This record gives sequence, structure tokens and C-alpha cells, in this order.
Amino acid sequence: MYLIRIPIASAIIATAISLATGAAYAQEGPTAAGHDATLEAYVTDATRKDNVLTVKVRFKPISNTNTSSVYDGQVPYESIFVVAGEKKYMLLKDSSGVPLTSPSVKGTYFNEAQAKRPFVATWYGKFPAPPAEVKDFSLSLPDFESLDSVPITDK
Repeated sequence: MYLIRIPIASAIIATAISLATGAAYAQEGPTAAGHDATLEAYVTDATRKDNVLTVKVRFKPISNTNTSSVYDGQVPYESIFVVAGEKKYMLLKDSSGVPLTSPSVKGTYFNEAQAKRPFVATWYGKFPAPPAEVKDFSLSLPDFESLDSVPITDK
């Protein structure tokens, strides 16, 4: 009985450490390399609710190059859009004309310690929702390849 408990306890501890450090994030769906081949982007959530499509993206390092931000207060909003069906959707704006998105995308500075903190930053944006019959879309982010065939979850 004692010999069985040690491997199970070790597995539980290893999983807990992995989750705490971010090493075990589930990555699903399309990915896109970018930011001078130092980062990879992937959509973590794409939800259609009340005529709004909310898209969340996570960025992770794919090289050992030091990076401290993806878009540091200089987000080129006009370069961020969704293509669904045959239509292009730009970011929604609030009553003051400010796009409904992350104001900047800064994250953890990474280098040799990236194994401990592999995910650099997250981003979100709100777009007009495509019609209900449209089930996926492509997301365009500056400095990244297109994220294609991203599935939409209806809520």
C-alpha cells in the first residue's frame, strides 16, 4: 500500500505544480506564430452572446528571446478584425469611440525562466456577432499569422 501511495502523491504534486506555474494550460484550436517568431497566439474562448462575439487569445513564447509585451499601449485597433462568412467585422466601440478590447497587451517577462511561466499575456476583443448559421471565423491580429477556423460557442 505504501508503494502505491508514493507514485500517486508524486503525480498529484507534479500536476499541482504544473497548474500553478501555467505549464499545463490546455491548448485547443488553431495557433499562429508571430511577433518576429518569438510568440505563438491561440484562441482560448470565442463566445457569441446577445449579438456580441467575445474573443480571448493567449500568447506564449516559442523562442528564448526576451519579450515583455505584445502591444505596449500602441495597439493598432484598425488591424484587428474577424472574418466570418463573407463579412469583415471590426472591434466594437463604446459610446466614447474607444474599442472594446485590451488597452495594451503586456505580460510576464520571460527568458530562462520560461519553463516556470510559459504564458506571456492574454488579450480580448468584442466584435459584432456574425449570424447564428456562421459557426467559425478567422481572427486577424497585427504581427501574427491569421487564426483560421476558430469555432464559435453560443451562449
